[in-house]
Amino acid sequence: METPTFQNTDKDFIPCILHKYKGEKTLGHLIRILNESTIYLANACELNDRFDLRFNVAPELYDSYLPKEKNTLNKLVSKIVRLPSMRDEFSEKLSDSFRSNAAIFSLTSDGMSESMWAYYGSEHRGYKLTFDFSNEEKWITDFVFKVNYQNEIPTVRTIEDALNSAKIKTLNWAHEQEYRILFKSNTPYVAEIININISSLVGITFGEKADLNNIEIIKTLCTSLGLKHLKLSKLKFQRNKHVEELI
Repeated sequence: METPTFQNTDKDFIPCILHKYKGEKTLGHLIRILNESTIYLANACELNDRFDLRFNVAPELYDSYLPKEKNTLNKLVSKIVRLPSMRDEFSEKLSDSFRSNAAIFSLTSDGMSESMWAYYGSEHRGYKLTFDFSNEEKWITDFVFKVNYQNEIPTVRTIEDALNSAKIKTLNWAHEQEYRILFKSNTPYVAEIININISSLVGITFGEKADLNNIEIIKTLCTSLGLKHLKLSKLKFQRNKHVEELI
C-alpha cells in the first residue's frame, strides 16, 4: 500500500504520518498540546547534537564578506583575514548566528524505534506522539523537511546553502530517519510555540514502563476535551517484540 504524502515548499514528498518520542518528565508538554493545541519548537542551540546546524564556509562565500582591496592597508588586512584559521572562526560565528535563529520540531518516520524509545522515550517510561499532517494547515506543512545525512558537516557556498544546513546531519544520526518543522525564531536563542490543528495529532502511545497515573491523567483530559479522534495505546512486550495495544 502506497504511503500518503504531501509536498513542502521544496516540492519534496513528505510522509503524512510522522512521530515524536518524548520523555516521562515532559508530561506537562503533552498536557499543553492537548489543552492549547500548540507545539514547542526548540531553538537549535538547545538540540542534543553539538554539530546540528554547523557548517564550514567555502572560500568564495567568505571572500564576499571581506573588504575590497583598494589600498595597501586593505591588501595587508586581506592577506591576514584570508588565513584558514580566520575563515574557521568566521564559519563558527556564522553557524552560531543561524543556530540561534532556528526553531525546530523534530519528528521521525519510524513509529517503532527501540533506540528512540530508549533514548528520547526515557527507556519506555515516556510516550510517542503520532501526527497525520494531511489534517494540518499548509503554513505548517510547507515547512516540514526531510533530514539528509552525510559523512561530515556541510560546506556552504551561498546563504541559501547555510539555510539548508538545518536539513543536514551527520551519518551518526541516520537511524533516526528524521523530519523537521523549521521556522525562524522571532527572538534569537528563544524557542517558538505555534498553534496546530489538534486533529493532526492522531495518536499517543505510552511506553511499556509508563506511569499508570500519568496515563490516567491523559485519558481523563482527552475525554474532557472531547478528543474522540485521538487513539490512545500502550506498548506491550509480546512474543519477543513490542506491540501497541489500545487503552
